[in-house]
Amino acid sequence: MQKVTLVGAGGKMGLRLTHNLKNSGYEMYYLEVSPQGIEKLKEKGVSTSLPDKCIPESDMVILAVPDVALEKVSAEIIPMMKTGSLAVTLDPAAALAQAAVSVSPLKDDQVFMLSGRIAFESLLQAIGRQGRSN
Repeated sequence: MQKVTLVGAGGKMGLRLTHNLKNSGYEMYYLEVSPQGIEKLKEKGVSTSLPDKCIPESDMVILAVPDVALEKVSAEIIPMMKTGSLAVTLDPAAALAQAAVSVSPLKDDQVFMLSGRIAFESLLQAIGRQGRSN
């Protein structure tokens, strides 16, 4: 069973993902720092984990954090990820794709994935390539 950590699980987008992934076939871990978010997760019967306990074991880490927090959170989370793991962020965070990728270099076989056309173009810019997605 694949292990997935959802960072920002008690936020606006995180709660939607929590609802959809809670009873999925994945072994889920939930991270949240705000007291309000933690309380919302408790109301859904979800408990939070500690980053150093779940991130190194996760096959996938979903960053459902506000754009303004993406750079800081990425710098903390990505170095803890295991070899071969996947980091995914959501399209609203595409504005900071370059910062997220440049702050914490990926290990040789790690992948940082952003959804959406804008995110793809931002990632191309971040790695120094020109191009346009179709």
